[in-house]
Amino acid sequence: MVVVDSKKYLYPIEATDGIELKDVEAPWQSVLNGEATLDSPPPKVHGSTEERQICLALNAEFADIFNLTVQKEPARVDPYEIDVDIDKWDSSRVNRSAARPISQAVQEVVRDPDGFVARA
Repeated sequence: MVVVDSKKYLYPIEATDGIELKDVEAPWQSVLNGEATLDSPPPKVHGSTEERQICLALNAEFADIFNLTVQKEPARVDPYEIDVDIDKWDSSRVNRSAARPISQAVQEVVRDPDGFVARA
């Protein structure tokens, strides 16, 4: 398995459309930083003391579910359906705007993800 720091391929978002962005690392970043292993719970749990205690207790209770590795057997869940009002979707200014630009390197990965994995 190849794990690469996300900052190598992603760039900061300039336009947030008024959405407050929090500088929180991705869950797998702690593995890259050597702060956690794939078998341990995440070292950073955010929230109040009570919220963190609840989250860590749930993580410990359901350790077989909350992990960073993929199980051999897929989850037994019903498919999720999303009802979309096409008229509202089409009338939204955001949905009519151009896609956010991506770097040439990311475009190459999107075009040929298998080639990227082979080169890594």
